[in-house]
Amino acid sequence: MNRKKFIDEAEEEWKNREEDCRVWWEVYIMQAMSYMLGHSGKDMRLSLEAVGVAKVLKIAMRLREFSEELKAKGETEYKIIDQYNYIKDIMDL
Repeated sequence: MNRKKFIDEAEEEWKNREEDCRVWWEVYIMQAMSYMLGHSGKDMRLSLEAVGVAKVLKIAMRLREFSEELKAKGETEYKIIDQYNYIKDIMDL
């Protein structure tokens, strides 16, 4: 598989998705993630894709934590690098 091409195609499809079912996209994303979390290879070991989805979930939780910490400090602005550094350990797993 050409990973770059696959990612580019997926991003393009997502950018051009229909906006009329906005609430349902969250449901579809959660369903897709649930399928991928249990995805295993031929040897029945969990796939790297499943690990990637688990990372996405952990990063989402950490981003929420980052936002809550900002709110608790009364801050509304931040640098992207600060947010990135907050989640970098998960991305590097």
